[in-house]
Amino acid sequence: MTPSNASPSGPKKPRSPWMWVGLGCGVTILLTFGGCVAFLGFVGNRAVQEVSKPLDQKEVLDKLGDTPIYQPSTFNEMMTKGARIGSSLFPGEMVSAAAFDTSDEPTQVIDWYQSQLQASGYKKIQSNSNNQITQAGFQKGSENIIVQVQEATTATSSQKYTFLLMRMKAPAAKASP
Repeated sequence: MTPSNASPSGPKKPRSPWMWVGLGCGVTILLTFGGCVAFLGFVGNRAVQEVSKPLDQKEVLDKLGDTPIYQPSTFNEMMTKGARIGSSLFPGEMVSAAAFDTSDEPTQVIDWYQSQLQASGYKKIQSNSNNQITQAGFQKGSENIIVQVQEATTATSSQKYTFLLMRMKAPAAKASP
């Protein structure tokens, strides 16, 4: 005769800890994937909002402050909207960006900016070039200016090159209480 609380199939088999490890990893992967999808949805929505906003050329140029604009060049609205998408993702920093088209060679544009900005007290802190992009960075105090020149890619551009001008200023440090 068997006791009433005994199992007819025998003693209960313990569960493997690997089952819990696998379950935990699966949940972690699922949550990471969900977070990535949410982030990409946020960025995509932000991009659509920024591109659909009307662009006021005067306002864009005013945000660049006293940053000189290379001439001869023409304002490139579509590329400026693209740059605005990136700068809208960093609300803690003051970022201004505008794109312009020119037929002058990238080295000519970069050399002009180096001359102009160094005369205004900026120091060249970075410079690089590859087959597609020529870029230089300048700094004065908490302000940075980056000039990036590349072959024009927009169908609306009648010029050979597009240069992106970005001005960033780190926010003032908050006083501790």
